[in-house]
Amino acid sequence: MDKSIQGRIPYAWGEVQLATFDGERNHFVSLDMHACAIGSRGVYILSTLGSRQDVIAAVRMIRLGPCRHQLSLFNPDGTWRATHFRTGDLSIKKLRLDRDHWHLVVMSLNTRFLPSNSDEALWQTLTSERYTTPMLRSWIPYLREDLERRGLLSALTCVGCSSAMLYADTKEIDDAVTRGLQTGTIKIEDK
Repeated sequence: MDKSIQGRIPYAWGEVQLATFDGERNHFVSLDMHACAIGSRGVYILSTLGSRQDVIAAVRMIRLGPCRHQLSLFNPDGTWRATHFRTGDLSIKKLRLDRDHWHLVVMSLNTRFLPSNSDEALWQTLTSERYTTPMLRSWIPYLREDLERRGLLSALTCVGCSSAMLYADTKEIDDAVTRGLQTGTIKIEDK
């Protein structure tokens, strides 16, 4: 590794291998994995490092669609998981770090995807134009617990990040707030 970027690159959690078949032969690309969030429908976030050639090849493979590529995630302990990217709802960003070291970030643009599963991210989502339920920040811990219990907020399998899927619509958020107010679990504070 070039000394100018040594120490600035985070520890790699494992390896990512992408494979495609173009009708004549298989193509493989391997990259270092730094963060990944996986759900039942594929990969929602992936942060990797590799050479320019490997990153460009990986982007081409991902854009082929889930029927044309397979993504294998290898953990340092030797375990692995095969999955794919869903097409049509991806943000793909490449950044040159130094000479032949490139950073590739692929992230889902699914409106239910929370790249961060923090209380702040949940607050920002629930107060966005997507939801019309009146909201106080102090209600977030209660709402998180209620949504998780009902399967409406589901943490993804993550390495190097913490992401989730929020399946609730406004009516379900309204119901949770109403229940919390009726039981006294949450209150409208007078400040």
